[in-house]
Amino acid sequence: MVRKLYIVGAVTSMIVLILAAALWITSYWTGLQFGITGRQIGKSFIRFDGDSIACSRGIIDYTSQGYHFDDVPPWKIAMFRTRFPKEATWGFRRFHVVNYRNDFDSDAPINFAGFYASDAIGGRPVDYYSERAVPLWAIVVASSILPLHWIIRRRKSRKPMEAVPVDV
Repeated sequence: MVRKLYIVGAVTSMIVLILAAALWITSYWTGLQFGITGRQIGKSFIRFDGDSIACSRGIIDYTSQGYHFDDVPPWKIAMFRTRFPKEATWGFRRFHVVNYRNDFDSDAPINFAGFYASDAIGGRPVDYYSERAVPLWAIVVASSILPLHWIIRRRKSRKPMEAVPVDV
């Protein structure tokens, strides 16, 4: 049972390795982004929340942000209700990376070798803004460990071929 689980893990890890390597290479030409937004509209407030995952220039970036507006006049609330009729929406887009830049803050607490983390809380209208980034090379390296271990074990377990006598 453990051996089957090990093999399934190695195969799954190999698939992740291949997909991450392909995404890493293509992310320098074409970026991908998936986002989810939600809204709450009350009598005198409007609140937007959004999460997105983007991949471009060799980095996977997760961003979460929220906006809160207080004391909104009724006519603006009516306008927002017609512009954003759904409580939650989602979207997927591809974009060309030529005009897109990953502008990470150099003063962030974590900003090393492509890893990035930053938080901003407070201030109006932004309530919070959080960003996390992981380089695709780290995913490729981490997902290659189990398949490499499996290959090394398999090569060591093979017995050398014996010479077969040939009659001439």
